Amino acid sequence: MNQPRSSGGEQHDFQYPDTFHDPLGHEPAANRAHWTILVAEDDPYLRLALNRLLSETGFTVWLAADGEEALELYRRCGETIHVVLLDVHMPRRNGPRTLAALRALNPAVCCCFMSGALDDQEVHGLLAQGAVHCFRKPFGANELCGTLGELASSVGVGLGR
Repeated sequence: MNQPRSSGGEQHDFQYPDTFHDPLGHEPAANRAHWTILVAEDDPYLRLALNRLLSETGFTVWLAADGEEALELYRRCGETIHVVLLDVHMPRRNGPRTLAALRALNPAVCCCFMSGALDDQEVHGLLAQGAVHCFRKPFGANELCGTLGELASSVGVGLGR
């Protein structure tokens, strides 16, 4: 399921900070251990980098290589997922189509988008579709983890919301 694939898309440089500063002041292991993030990203290197970053800061992470895999994981494990993080441009099922399918399963799904090519009009469209946040690549570790932690702490989990 999570085998490396050629993304054919954007190239990203993602660097880990030497130390992680949590803008919310949470202790990652204590407060994030029960928060689960579903990440759908077609670039295998960025997907693994996101997995490493989020896991090392205390989140439980489910990985999907595209929208179809994300939807299948949500069907199977949605009751444990706090936040879904979707790349906008993916093969098989892009981010907006994936969000529409997730909302059919759970209208209260907490979903964020990420993309390296979003203008303000596209961001407004994604938010109108039901996204709660849009990250513009490249984004920082503190921004990502802080926002996901804030969202996860304010929502119930998955299909039971």
